[in-house]
Order: sequence, then structure tokens, then C-alpha cells
Amino acid sequence: MSKKYFYYYQGLITTILMSSFFIPSANAEINYNFSGFGTLGYTLSDQPFKYLQYIDDQGTFARDSLLAG
Repeated sequence: MSKKYFYYYQGLITTILMSSFFIPSANAEINYNFSGFGTLGYTLSDQPFKYLQYIDDQGTFARDSLLAG
């Protein structure tokens, strides 16, 4: 094989390999990320009446608990 054809094929192979980096893959991934936080708190009043709509002498998780994302 002459040097002329060697450099031609070398350039062709290099071009094909370099262009393959820019073609999207058929098995592309889809990623989903989720983050969140939560707190858990219990509130109990020492008075027999309701305070702030939730808090009474029975106790409740509704006032101090939170789940967010």
C-alpha cells in the first residue's frame, strides 16, 4: 500500500472515530433527581383548651411535623 492511500485511510478512520463522539446514543439515560426533608415533632399543651387550632391537652403531631420536597 502506498503512503498516499495510508494517509487517506488514516484520515478517514480518524474522522469517523471523532464524529462518533457527536452522534447521540440510542440508549441515552434519563435521570430523575429528588431531594427532600422532613421534621417530626409532637406538641402537648398543659391547658384544657385548644391553642393555635391544633394544640390541646391530648397532644398532636400536626403542628410541628413537616414533609417537603
